[in-house]
Amino acid sequence: MGITTYENNVVTEEITKSFSDFSAAATSKSVDIITLDPKSGVLSVEVVVENVMGGLNNNDCLITFGGGGTNLIENFNTSSFSEDVNQNIRNFIDEPFLNTSSLMYTATMQSQGIGIWSLGKSTSYSRDNLAGAGTQTAGVIFNGFDGVNYMNATEEYDGSSWSTSGGSSASKRQLGGCGTQTSALSMGGYNSGGFRIDSEEYNGASWSAGGNLNNARGYLAACGTQTAGLCFGGWTGSYFNVTEEYNGASWTSSGNLLLARYYLSGCGTQTSAMSMSGVWGGSGANQCELYDGAIWTIGSDTISDTANDASTGGQSSAIKWGGNGILYSELYDGLSWKVGSNRSFRTYGLGYFGTSTAAAGACGYTAGKYLTDCDEYDEGTAQNLNGLIAGSLTFKVKYIKYYS
Repeated sequence: MGITTYENNVVTEEITKSFSDFSAAATSKSVDIITLDPKSGVLSVEVVVENVMGGLNNNDCLITFGGGGTNLIENFNTSSFSEDVNQNIRNFIDEPFLNTSSLMYTATMQSQGIGIWSLGKSTSYSRDNLAGAGTQTAGVIFNGFDGVNYMNATEEYDGSSWSTSGGSSASKRQLGGCGTQTSALSMGGYNSGGFRIDSEEYNGASWSAGGNLNNARGYLAACGTQTAGLCFGGWTGSYFNVTEEYNGASWTSSGNLLLARYYLSGCGTQTSAMSMSGVWGGSGANQCELYDGAIWTIGSDTISDTANDASTGGQSSAIKWGGNGILYSELYDGLSWKVGSNRSFRTYGLGYFGTSTAAAGACGYTAGKYLTDCDEYDEGTAQNLNGLIAGSLTFKVKYIKYYS
């Protein structure tokens, strides 16, 4: 069914299309919207999603509208829909009359799967502002503060339980950490003696001295490995933007962060890292930056301007969570951030480790309490649409052109 209106030498034609018949066992379904002749004089295309029928059950499906002379793409998540509410998706400003061939606009619905947070085993020590390294099933956390004492305790995680290991030489908090469970690296931090310049190396059983940083600092972020580590940002009485690289023996300075900040988080490798969140100028930051082994450049802003949060993964796929009482996580696909699943509790200043698809965080602080809690994230698996969608999704396509 279509509607055509005329006003001021402009005609607006409307076509209704629907996703329906999800009986086939497939994780995606496409429907052609419209084909436009290059000489039709069409000025713009607007897609309006309406009347979500039968319920999408708040499932994490992604719908992509694409095509046209400029390959316009718009993604949106069906978990944001409510039934029977029109949702204006995008006004496609295109110039199909400049093209030499017909232009096809297509919509595709793709099941993404829903990432799930679940509670893991509690740690032996309650603390915050600690550091972590490793994977979800082979992680390690170290140092921190329990409300009274600076700590040097180390605990290892096997995916189901924690065990105590050798303590670090220095008791401190607000340090950086990276590496693996059997080859971890810590650097910087703070204790009663002030900001720390030392780094330590862990071999899976005990800690030994590593090379000193060029700049003492706390509240910093780190990523990489024990022999190719990276630390950046922090606080030394003022906001800090200095980046340093570690080669397994010594630290060298590299390109500065574009935004000096502390209480930030980071992930990735020494030559492909991300920094995000933090505090600068007295407020939270949502600026994300990307590092190529020499310089930092601006990335896509995060959704929330959190501080003292956690992040794992890398430049092509990352997850961040925690900080400032935020319950939801955020997912990065290499281009932009989207809201992910909610955690079961709020916390900040946790020790974190893992990947973008299998992450874990332990301890932290919330509501006046130092925690022993641990939670884990596992990426969802794409499911067949016929098991997710009970009804249909209707959308209208409007295109506007001049007439004489």
